[in-house]
Amino acid sequence: MEINLDIIDHILNNNYELSRDFEKYGKIYLNTTENIDGILEGLDIKGKKVLSVAGSGDQMLNAYYHGAEEVSIFDINPLAAAQAELKLVAAQKLDYNEFYHFFTPVTNSVLDVDTFNKLSKYLTDECANFFEYLYSNYDVILIFNKIFHKFFPTKYILERINSYMGEENFKQLKEKIDGKKIDYIESGLIELLVKLKDLYDIILLSNISDSIDEIWNIDSLKNYKRFIHSLSKHLNKEGIIQCGYIYNSYIGHTNKPSFASDEIRRKIFTPDEFTERNIKSYQFHSSTDKVITFQKKRRKVS
Repeated sequence: MEINLDIIDHILNNNYELSRDFEKYGKIYLNTTENIDGILEGLDIKGKKVLSVAGSGDQMLNAYYHGAEEVSIFDINPLAAAQAELKLVAAQKLDYNEFYHFFTPVTNSVLDVDTFNKLSKYLTDECANFFEYLYSNYDVILIFNKIFHKFFPTKYILERINSYMGEENFKQLKEKIDGKKIDYIESGLIELLVKLKDLYDIILLSNISDSIDEIWNIDSLKNYKRFIHSLSKHLNKEGIIQCGYIYNSYIGHTNKPSFASDEIRRKIFTPDEFTERNIKSYQFHSSTDKVITFQKKRRKVS
């Protein structure tokens, strides 16, 4: 990853915080906002090669917990890769209580500088320099407000949606990520088609389906389906793309993403190619979320 600290400094000196838009040097996530445990419980991920959005780093850690052999991450924002690297190193070097308190904004130890100092020597130079810049210029509260999207999940939620969390599960994760390093591809969604060089067994697109109306402002569903078909060229035989995540909390919203409308989506993302599965909701006030997957079919030999 390459992080231009001059650009970061310019943004923060001219604005209170980074942009909330999904762009290079935009805000990043301290924790996931989706039920990753629910997404992965329906996938055979053991021993597989996985490509995932960087997100908060939780997608990567959950994939390793479920037995993935190799996990690569992509994101247009290199700061997301820095966050994912920090989380990976923290999971390798900290005990569970230290890890939980460091990444949870409802605790008094969130982003604690002494804890960071335990980790910094294990980070790549780019990642360490980015966070050291933040700690040298701002207190912890300002770092959180300026850099991270504001979500305040409870311990109950985090342990329910992240398979690797909890004392015993975290111990298992540590064994599985021993020696693992960040493999990062800096890319937006569209550019991914030309930047990928490898084949994968599973590709996790998180809730990118929320944003397709902004990526393609005309015929977004048709264009996204074409994109999924093109992306499937980077799958091994019978590989799977998790291409949609639909929050139950969209119900009743007048401005919900087009992908979240079952009636509209199912006309394009037809059941002969795309599978829908309900999972427990991330949101405490909702009952279920929904995951949409595409599986590459084995070619029939005549």
